[in-house]
Amino acid sequence: MKSLSTAKWVTDADRTLTATVLLALPPGVSAPTEVSEVLSSIRNKSVASALARVSPGPKGRFELWTNAKGRWRWRAKAGNGEVIAVSPEGYSSHQAAMEAMRVFRPDLP
Repeated sequence: MKSLSTAKWVTDADRTLTATVLLALPPGVSAPTEVSEVLSSIRNKSVASALARVSPGPKGRFELWTNAKGRWRWRAKAGNGEVIAVSPEGYSSHQAAMEAMRVFRPDLP
């Protein structure tokens, strides 16, 4: 982790992704010092601050895919991998599926 925090070629995007992955691991798999080290090396302090507020452990996620008819669908998965919601229909575009996800979860970026 030290080389990731100090290497000149590593970008903030790399560090942010690393912190996100470390925070998503189950408790005990990554050490809090590793997370702190990576967070402290992120130059964008508002991003580092937001990541510092994330509780460690597996997170839920949304997935987008196209079905056999070429229509875009989405599903929401809990941190344990269980599917907790599925789009009620297929959408004609990626953007339309994203908008439908935002209705389900309005705080998505």
